[in-house]
Amino acid sequence: MSQPDPVRILMELRTCFEGFAGIPQETRLLFSAFLDMPALKVDGLINHTGQRLGKALEPGGSYEGARTHKRYDRLSQFVASTLEPESRSGWAKAQETVLRELLPWGLAAKTKLGMDLKLHRFDPAEYSDFLWETFFAASLPPNERGKIGATDYRTLSMPWRAMHRAGLVGGQAMSSYPTVDTRGYDIVISQTPYPARLPQGSQLLVRYHDAIPMFQTHTIPTARFHAKSHYRALLDNASHAVFACTSNSVRKDLLTMFPALEKRSRVIHDVVSHSYSPEPVRVGAAAEIIRSRLNPKTEPRWGSSSGATSGSNSPHLKAQFYEQHLLSKPLRYLLMVSSIEPRKNHMRLMRAWEALRMRGDSDLKLVFVGAIGWHVENLLNALKPWQERGALFHLSNVPVGDMRQLFAAAECVVCPSVAEGFDLSGIEAMLCGGAVAASDIPVHREVYGDSAEYFDKYSVSEIADCIGRLIDPARKSERAALQQRGIAHAQQYKREVIAPQWGELFSRIRAGDFAAGLRP
Repeated sequence: MSQPDPVRILMELRTCFEGFAGIPQETRLLFSAFLDMPALKVDGLINHTGQRLGKALEPGGSYEGARTHKRYDRLSQFVASTLEPESRSGWAKAQETVLRELLPWGLAAKTKLGMDLKLHRFDPAEYSDFLWETFFAASLPPNERGKIGATDYRTLSMPWRAMHRAGLVGGQAMSSYPTVDTRGYDIVISQTPYPARLPQGSQLLVRYHDAIPMFQTHTIPTARFHAKSHYRALLDNASHAVFACTSNSVRKDLLTMFPALEKRSRVIHDVVSHSYSPEPVRVGAAAEIIRSRLNPKTEPRWGSSSGATSGSNSPHLKAQFYEQHLLSKPLRYLLMVSSIEPRKNHMRLMRAWEALRMRGDSDLKLVFVGAIGWHVENLLNALKPWQERGALFHLSNVPVGDMRQLFAAAECVVCPSVAEGFDLSGIEAMLCGGAVAASDIPVHREVYGDSAEYFDKYSVSEIADCIGRLIDPARKSERAALQQRGIAHAQQYKREVIAPQWGELFSRIRAGDFAAGLRP
């Protein structure tokens, strides 16, 4: 009996060029997992949020098969278009701004004329280094490089943001979302509500990470655009897409807005990297990692007097400072891993940590790991006095190997967010043997279960009390039990558990299980 043809999937790799090392971690991990599933044929879609990309190879075009210099010129120009624009004159920048503002209107006009957005093909054969280093190296082991380089990729030159704005131009009728020509693909996976239509035969599957633009609007950047574009694309997608939500909490938010999606939505939790696992704590390793991964944008500066100041850097004083505060006695610290943005609740954690120090634990340090986000000026100013005292450290671009040590050596890993779609940092910490304290929000209860201690996200005193109990030497046995539960609990988010759930969903889509109620 012959085997059925593989399910043809086009997976959006956006946000390709943002954040730490390109595409989001879960996108890398799932893409790799899908490539290992024999029932699937998966291509990656490369699309920029804000920049218009060069056109790669036209399927069936003159450069598609021939190995000629023109082919390589086309591909190299595409790669060049993904990079930051080179510095230009003020007049050139002004022209670029005008063209960027006009682009959505032109796209809306083309859409009304029935013109589709075409996909081009990026052949990674001679460009595997670009592909690997730009998108995948931060999460996948080197032995997967060959698999990634042997995969097919499609490119979309039109910026994702321009596609959103074209949809907004169309008014409430949403008549201006462009159509992307995805003929030949059974399923197209987007990473957010998708600002485009698909032709008949291609099913849109939205990976719905969170509804934060709708319910935590005050915490997001460029709130007017993000809230409106998220809603309008979500409203359009709700008529025909299938939704895979990262948690039951996210699905509940989705159904609060669109109850009719009850039968076209399901929950598939995030997948965690195999790179996280318990390892022995090496003496002095955490101190060396902290010293090596300090964020240069927020690190204190050293003047001619002792200690950190706002003066120019002195390498000798700098070395003395870190030796004094990181190496002079056993290092004890709380750890939080998250981008620095309002809903992550850094400020209350910092106040709780201050309270613990005032209660007598004056040697306890605080370590933040994450990129600087938005609306954080007050927080960064509040960090400075503690950074200059050698009590608080802000790190960035920390590789997985270093994170294993930081998680394992921390007195406590704290996940204090006000709102989340999943929150992988607590699971990663558990896999490394860390003790986790988390805000008492529904998604944390769902994802972490009984493997974390919980606190009121708005109460500084409760945060301090919860952490205090967790790091109390007199409760060592309770802490050890929590850590062991965490290691066992976190196994359910590994690839071999999550990937089959996606396979089942793909099979159901192909079988037409979600066809009822879809737009003709």
